[in-house]
Amino acid sequence: MRELEQGDPGAVGRFRILARVGSGGMAVVYLGRSAGGRAVAVKMMHAEFVDDPEHRARFHREVAATRAVGGPYSPGVLAAAPDAATPWMATEFLPAASLREAVERFGPLPADSARSLAAALAEALTLIHRAGFVHLDLKPANVLLTAEGPRVIDFGIAAELGAGGSVPGTAAGSPGFMSPEQEAGAVTGPPSDVFSLGSTLGYACTGAPPAVGAPVPVADDGLRAVIESCLRPDPPDRPGPPELVERLASPGPREQRALWPLPVAAEIDRRIAEAGNPPVAVPRSPEARKPFVRRRALLLGAGAAIAGLGAGTPVLISYASNP
Repeated sequence: MRELEQGDPGAVGRFRILARVGSGGMAVVYLGRSAGGRAVAVKMMHAEFVDDPEHRARFHREVAATRAVGGPYSPGVLAAAPDAATPWMATEFLPAASLREAVERFGPLPADSARSLAAALAEALTLIHRAGFVHLDLKPANVLLTAEGPRVIDFGIAAELGAGGSVPGTAAGSPGFMSPEQEAGAVTGPPSDVFSLGSTLGYACTGAPPAVGAPVPVADDGLRAVIESCLRPDPPDRPGPPELVERLASPGPREQRALWPLPVAAEIDRRIAEAGNPPVAVPRSPEARKPFVRRRALLLGAGAAIAGLGAGTPVLISYASNP
């Protein structure tokens, strides 16, 4: 999470904008807060795309897909304006580390965590497909590890399933996690997401997406069998998400273990705290400082502690309560 930059909005719709969460190819994501104090993620299209009909149509589809599948495994939409001068969408904010970040920083997941991840993602795909959509971009960067479990995000290239349960071919996707049929631009459907699930789980267990046709070096026999079945070349040969849920279900009670490894859990806790105390930019120009001075006075009244570090040194502010 980073402080706001010059030109970033102070508010979007009814949400106050507090910090930058990240920026992608089509949009920037901000941390916002509702009037009632709820943290939200506000996704706003980059200015260079607002006059492009194709990008606007894609944003429309993303809003529709996110609304349709929001629930226990995907963030819910709180508000959206896909037809605004600059299209935006606000969803619930999920303090989390992406699966890609977790594996890059802390290494592959242990077997227990990987099995929990596999079961949850299979359940997520079941709900996504039942809602009539195919994700088409399931990958480690689009899986958030939250304190309550994994969540699937970014429905930017998701497509609504046609009458035959398929969608036209598309060149969009992420190399290493695309199914063979998607990579070839052929007709795709739910089995394509299953292939992406297998690649994502292989990454979670080893730190790299599995090579097509090669053995998956996973020690847990049951999990390895699940991953290899997802990676079968022919779409009809892959299991459906409901079948995977059954295969991954625990056969009986077992010892309760932490969902994520301790370093990952600690990073999630750090991001939860960060969301409650986002970074604050100190504007440099006299005109830009005026709203900041008013905000600083309000923060002092709310119990903000200020530590001056000397003449000409920036002031550090820490909040006793949420801004």
